[in-house]
Amino acid sequence: MASSETRRLAIGAVLWPALRSALLIGIGVALAIAVERSAWEFIDPEEPAAAGEFLLAWIGVGAASVLAATLAFAALRGMRAERRDLAAQARQAQDAAALALAVLGRQERAAALAWDAPWSGAASPIDPAQPSSAQPRLLAPGRLIDPAAGEGVPRVLQVLRERLGDADHAMLEAACRLLRGEGTAFDLTMDLAAAPGAAGPSSRAVTRLRAIGSRVAGADVVQLVDDSDAARAEAAEAASRAAIAERDGHQALLDLLPLPIWQRDPALGVVAWNRAYAAASGGEGRRTDLAGRGLAQRARSGGSASESRHVVIDGARRLLALAEQALPGPEGRPGGTAGYALDLTALEEAQADLDRHIAAHGEVLHNLGTPIEIYGADRRIAFYNSAYLRMTGLDSGWLDDRPTLSEVLDALRERRRLPEAADFRAFKRQRERLFTETIDATQELLHLTDGSTWRMVVSPHPFGGLIMTYEDVTEPLELQRSYNTLIAVQRETLDHLHEGIAVFGSDGRLKLHNPRFAQIWALAPLMLQREPHVGDFAADTQHFFDRSGSWPDWRRWIIDRVNDPVAESGRIERADGSVVDYACVPLPDGGALFSFNDVTAAYRTEAALRDRIERLDRRARLAASAIDGLVQELSQGSGRRKPAEIASLVAAFASLARDPLGEPAVLASGGTAPRAASEVVPLRPLVDEIAALCAQRRRRADVALRIDCLPADVAARADRASLRLGLYYVLADAVAASPAGASIAVTCGACDDDARFVELSIACAAARSRAMPVAAMAGAGAGAGGGAAGGLRGGTLPLFGEAHEPDLRAETAAMPDLSSGFGPALIGTAAARSGGSVVATGASRLAIRLPRAA
Repeated sequence: MASSETRRLAIGAVLWPALRSALLIGIGVALAIAVERSAWEFIDPEEPAAAGEFLLAWIGVGAASVLAATLAFAALRGMRAERRDLAAQARQAQDAAALALAVLGRQERAAALAWDAPWSGAASPIDPAQPSSAQPRLLAPGRLIDPAAGEGVPRVLQVLRERLGDADHAMLEAACRLLRGEGTAFDLTMDLAAAPGAAGPSSRAVTRLRAIGSRVAGADVVQLVDDSDAARAEAAEAASRAAIAERDGHQALLDLLPLPIWQRDPALGVVAWNRAYAAASGGEGRRTDLAGRGLAQRARSGGSASESRHVVIDGARRLLALAEQALPGPEGRPGGTAGYALDLTALEEAQADLDRHIAAHGEVLHNLGTPIEIYGADRRIAFYNSAYLRMTGLDSGWLDDRPTLSEVLDALRERRRLPEAADFRAFKRQRERLFTETIDATQELLHLTDGSTWRMVVSPHPFGGLIMTYEDVTEPLELQRSYNTLIAVQRETLDHLHEGIAVFGSDGRLKLHNPRFAQIWALAPLMLQREPHVGDFAADTQHFFDRSGSWPDWRRWIIDRVNDPVAESGRIERADGSVVDYACVPLPDGGALFSFNDVTAAYRTEAALRDRIERLDRRARLAASAIDGLVQELSQGSGRRKPAEIASLVAAFASLARDPLGEPAVLASGGTAPRAASEVVPLRPLVDEIAALCAQRRRRADVALRIDCLPADVAARADRASLRLGLYYVLADAVAASPAGASIAVTCGACDDDARFVELSIACAAARSRAMPVAAMAGAGAGAGGGAAGGLRGGTLPLFGEAHEPDLRAETAAMPDLSSGFGPALIGTAAARSGGSVVATGASRLAIRLPRAA
């Protein structure tokens, strides 16, 4: 009402001056026109006097026009001043109306606080504890104050303090300070907390407050407007928008699904659907009912229902799995249903393809020669082929009835087509566990009672169950067994060969060897296990060769023979004095076979025998020459010697020219001729016999012989012939090497460190010849007895190692010595054959250790 009155006053203040000015202007214009017309009526333009009158008339018209314009201008200025006054009065009226509106406004919706007095700025304008003189006037309490709790400004300010948050209260306080101090208007929106003691939210409770501050008609007014309805409307609108967005999101999500989904109302009409349903039902969503009401009625009766059905969609026949689910209705009444459809066409086609593949695979498996049986997840036989029937002898009609695995095992046991089992029940339980324990394929050999062996492979079936395949491995196992036996025989043969065997493959690596090969070349077992390359083998054997001379040639030769095998044989003389015969044979696979034989003993024995034969020849020629001289002297009868003396000398020379022991076979073989097994040899009679044979030598050399054999019946096991011949030559060497007047001691008795052996030692005075390494005698004495273990070992033996040339005396006709170092080799051979040994100790003592005879 105040606003309409203000508008009428403003319109009147503007229109009345305008109308008045227009009236004055109109009067002036009308007067000017009337004067002009009257002048034209009374003045004749053709008369000269009339022209003056006409001029005077125009002057009068101009003056009247100027007067009218002056009056109009004055009226216009008055109108503008009045309009300014009326505008100021209108503003004052509007401010008064606003103040009246603040005071007489809607009491339930807003409260108004007004300050009339000037503000000192000392205290907060909305502090409830400030003096009442500084507090504002309460124009309207609104709904901020409970009538039962009393009214008043302190109560309003207290309510603001209690229900506004700290930040909002501080913001309102700062705005009120600016309003009171500078007249700055504000418009704030703040949230109110629930009133203390309120039981719960109420639709009439104030939850949001709008504070509007302004300076009206000289007073500072703050209106506190209840904005809860707008807040609730905004919240409701936001909830509505959220619900719509959620619905649209659900619909968009349903539209993204490739399967049709729909919802029915209680009348079973389709009311909601997704894009896939619209496309499947004809594009309109309701053009056709994809599932039909019958399925929906069954679903509402039983809670849910489903079925598979062929339908035509876009001209194509599709298989759909349809399902409907009942939805609850309001107040327990029947509601609608929700349904979906799954396109099973691809699954149907895949199943058909799978059935065709299974049939094709079954046909292939039927024609295989490998016995196959397949058990399903129900542990019944699902497939077998003709090869399985031939293997087991079971009836095909019985198998077509799909017996269980346990029944099949019983039938196989009756036909003796299973391995013998002590506990057949446990055997069947073990087979039954295969259905639950088999993860990967497992193998098992079945040894049947007819001697055949079958390999059974059990693997899980992709559709559940087991696949069992069988293979007859009887012949392969026999071949493998024969091959393994042959390899074992060959390996055993190689390991016991006297020669060292080595096979290098086409890649240059050692593939096969025997222990003798490692012994000849002194190779470590760990190095041989790594299959060394031929270059590594050559590097490990370089200590047998001179690095600056023969080793590069040896390395080049062995590598060339491995890379390009050629049939070849020869002899290798190594830097340590040993001699090895070799042979190279190319193999069909590109490899090379090498055989190595240590012939050091035979080589040295051959050299010693050749030297001895030469010495015997020289001795025979000397003896023959001496006998010829004596015979000539006897025939001429010169008389220098008596016939008896000549006969004695002839007999002596004849005895020196022949083998005193009569052992040409042993002598010719160097002590390596085949002998019978070792025999029991009484040592004292043997020593006495050898002493008698050397008696003439001792007498000529003036050397005494002392024999000490205790007990007298001590005996050993040895090759008697080799031992006898060796002792003879050793004793002959000792006699030849001893100075005149010396004594030779022959001792025989039990060993101090081992009662299983007896020891026969020969010791003499210092020898008159130079020393010879015992290693050479050990190799010469090894012979066929098995290497250095059977020969001499220890330091050096100056006496028993070298041929001696004693001084020629008149009574011996300067005959050379017979032994030439052959005795130790023969003794070493004899000792090795019986498990004994020969040890050289000191410079002039030889100890022969032989097994004691039982």
